[in-house]
Amino acid sequence: MKALIIISISFATLTLAAPTADHYRSGTRRSGKIDSVKHYGKSVAGRGAMLRSGASAGFGQITNSPHEWGRGASGFGKRFGSSMASGAIGHGIHLGVGKILHEENANYVRANQPGFMPKFKSAAQQTFWVKHKNSNKRYPAYGRMSGAFGSGLISRAWMPARLHTVSSGVATGGASLGANFGMNLAREYMPNRHKRVVHARR
Repeated sequence: MKALIIISISFATLTLAAPTADHYRSGTRRSGKIDSVKHYGKSVAGRGAMLRSGASAGFGQITNSPHEWGRGASGFGKRFGSSMASGAIGHGIHLGVGKILHEENANYVRANQPGFMPKFKSAAQQTFWVKHKNSNKRYPAYGRMSGAFGSGLISRAWMPARLHTVSSGVATGGASLGANFGMNLAREYMPNRHKRVVHARR
C-alpha cells in the first residue's frame, strides 16, 4: 500500500508540475496550478470517482474477479482500493501527458443531430480524439490512452501473481477505454441538467 501511495503522489506531482505556455505568465501560473489541483482532486476523490470505484468493486464481487481476493467485505475493500488507486494513477498520467501536448480538457459536448449513429460517433470521437489548444483539428487522445494503459500496467504491482503480465495490464487498459466510451455514450441520453437550470430560471 505504501508503494501505491508513493506512485500516486509521483504522478500527481508530475501532473501539477507539467508546464504549459500560459503558465509562463506570472499572472496565470498560480491560478493554473490551483485549477490543476482542483481538477485532479475531483477526478480521483470526487463523487464520480467514488461511484465508479464502487460500481467496479461491485461488479468484481459478482464475478469474483480476481478470485484470489474472494468475496465479502475484505474482497470488496481490496477491489475498491484497487480501483481508486488505478484511477489516481491514470488521471495523473492523463493530465500530465495532456499538458505536455497542450491537449484541451473540455467538457463533453453532445451530438447536435438525433439518432443513434450520430450519438455513437460523437461518443467514440470524444473518447479517442481530442483538440489541442489554439487548434481546431482533432488529434489522437494520447493523454487519455497513456493514462488508461499506464495505470493498467502499473496496477499489476498489487494484483495476484498470475496477473503480473503485460497482456493483463494491456487488457485492463483497453477495458478502461471501453468503459470511458460507454460513459460517453450514456451521456448522450442523460437528461441535460443545463437545460433544466435555464428553464427553472425563466
